[in-house]
Amino acid sequence: MEKFKEFIAEETKEDYRMLILINDTPDDPNITGKDLSKRAKKLGLEYYQLELAGGYFSTNDKGNIVAHNYDSETSKSDEEGFEVNPKNTVCFVRGAVNHREIWLDMVTELEDKGVFCINSRHSHKICDDKYLNYIQLKKAKQQSHLQT
Repeated sequence: MEKFKEFIAEETKEDYRMLILINDTPDDPNITGKDLSKRAKKLGLEYYQLELAGGYFSTNDKGNIVAHNYDSETSKSDEEGFEVNPKNTVCFVRGAVNHREIWLDMVTELEDKGVFCINSRHSHKICDDKYLNYIQLKKAKQQSHLQT
C-alpha cells in the first residue's frame, strides 16, 4: 500500500477516493473490504463500502454515479450516498459468487462511466471461464517467448 501511496503522490496532488463493493455474510465475511478500509483511513483517503445485497446507484446532477446502501432490516437508505467521480475514484471489487450477476452489472455501469475498477469485469470473466483462461495463458506464454 505504501507503493500505491507513492504512485498517487507522483501522479497528482488530488486525493483519490475508494469505492469498495463488498459482500458481508456469515459464510463470506468482508475481511478484504475491512482491510482496504483500514488502509484507506490510514492513508487519509475517503472511502465507502457498498454492500452488494441492497446497494444501488443513482445519478447526480453532474452525471456522476452515487452509491447508496439500503438496510432491509430498518428500511432505511443512505440518502446522501457516495459520489463516484471517474477522475478520482477507484473501485475495488470484492464480490461474492452468490451475488455475481449483481456486482458484475454494477462493475459494468462503473466502467461504462469511466471508473477504474480492480478487478475489471473482463478479468472476472477470464477467471470464471476455463477456456478463456487457457487462451490468456497461451497468449502470455507466446509473448514471453517473443520477449526473450
